[in-house]
Amino acid sequence: MIKLDKFVPYLYLLPALVFLLLVYIPIFQNIGDSLYN
Repeated sequence: MIKLDKFVPYLYLLPALVFLLLVYIPIFQNIGDSLYN
């Protein structure tokens, strides 16, 4: 049996990482667009 205790914190971090990606990707795209223009 794999101990789930080691994986539980990562299960809580995954939604946070996805949320951060969804938030930061448009910001970086806007920064890139403003730099190129």
